[in-house]
Amino acid sequence: MMSELINIEDIQTVLSYKPYLEDLLNLAESYGSDNDAGEAARNTPAIVQLIYFWEKFLYPYASHFSSNYQGGFWIFKNGFFQLQSSHQFHVSVSGNYFEDEMSCLEFSFFVNLMTLSHLSLQLDAINNNRNAMPSNVLRLVIYAYHRLHCLMRLNKKKLMCARF
Repeated sequence: MMSELINIEDIQTVLSYKPYLEDLLNLAESYGSDNDAGEAARNTPAIVQLIYFWEKFLYPYASHFSSNYQGGFWIFKNGFFQLQSSHQFHVSVSGNYFEDEMSCLEFSFFVNLMTLSHLSLQLDAINNNRNAMPSNVLRLVIYAYHRLHCLMRLNKKKLMCARF
């Protein structure tokens, strides 16, 4: 399976939406437990919407970008959905002619980033049509994207080693 990633505490000073991160992680990791939501209550609707739409688009995107992805078991860990598999995935992006093999961890990062990018564009278009300020959901999507991108860069050596 996958090796442990660098912990988020290593990069929290770089990131500015710490309360959103804590709320998101607390909700996602304590889902189904008896823990009191407490402080997360103010953003719970936005967090629930984020997780719902993130997961809703994640699986179809995985199928869209990889011809040999046939479904699998995903867990929410370190602030993103990680596919649990030992397979390599052939990834093809027709829009920019990218084509390569990816490890399971690389594929998880890729699919999550593409999904969050899609969500941010969709939510931004909705906000622009309404002439509204960015919603809490859009802010969470943007934050989750940048946090995941930063986490991926911090783990670049592990990702490169997983290829060989």
